[in-house]
Amino acid sequence: GATELAIAFTAALRSQGGRAALVDADEVVPSIARRLGLPIEPNLRSAIESVEYRMGDVDAAIVRGGRELDVLSGLPNVGAWSQVRPTEVLDVIEAVGRTRRHVIANVASRLEDVGRGGRSRYGISRAVVCDASDVIGVAPATPVGVTRLLGWVADVRALNAGAAIHLAINRAPRDAFRKAELEQ
Repeated sequence: GATELAIAFTAALRSQGGRAALVDADEVVPSIARRLGLPIEPNLRSAIESVEYRMGDVDAAIVRGGRELDVLSGLPNVGAWSQVRPTEVLDVIEAVGRTRRHVIANVASRLEDVGRGGRSRYGISRAVVCDASDVIGVAPATPVGVTRLLGWVADVRALNAGAAIHLAINRAPRDAFRKAELEQ
């Protein structure tokens, strides 16, 4: 649900005339390129090379995807997170933001601090959340999904006390009993 929501927000901002870009910063399951039928390259690592090592222009790593969206595809595979520093991803997002009014970054749902050889397993997601002005959480429409979402909100608040947090329930039920159960 979060990836679909990120795509929809970017499309809505674009349709309102705003220059917007969608960055796939999910180090666990980078999936926006696959979802939109985009090539795996250029990608986040290409953008890092252009920003950190001055090997080209960051805009060259952004491709025009479905719905005419400007998209920076994520890491080329799920193991590539260990080859990227979270600060490099933040530098790329900042660079993209210089030519776009809005930058939507899709990150992993996990925010735990799990270190591994100097790198944090969810370090990219944690860094993006720490730096964001607004954070959107998405949960499935189940009591367990909502409970996990509340735990996630606590993690976000601990990382970024000043961010506005917006919540969405994916596939909310229509019947009054289930809606009330979720609200409680």
